Amino acid sequence: MWYNTTMSSPLALTPEMQQALSVSGGLPVELTDPATQKVYLLVEKDNQAAAYGEYVERALEEGLADFDAGRFEPWDIEKTIAKARESLNSKHQ
Repeated sequence: MWYNTTMSSPLALTPEMQQALSVSGGLPVELTDPATQKVYLLVEKDNQAAAYGEYVERALEEGLADFDAGRFEPWDIEKTIAKARESLNSKHQ
């Protein structure tokens, strides 16, 4: 299993998490850590593989729709490298 099994007891869902799950239609719910801005996925354990596949499919469809509508920024390799270096430098400080 790829998830942490060393915790003595699982964490409980907050009411906000429960609400988000109830309206998600079974798809993973994105949670953002305000301290790090990292995004995590909350998904039912029994449905994790199928739900993640559906999540990726939905995200791709949204991205393609944005592209078709002209909502995209042309890829700039130098800008991408600069962002990666900036991110890496901030992690090592």
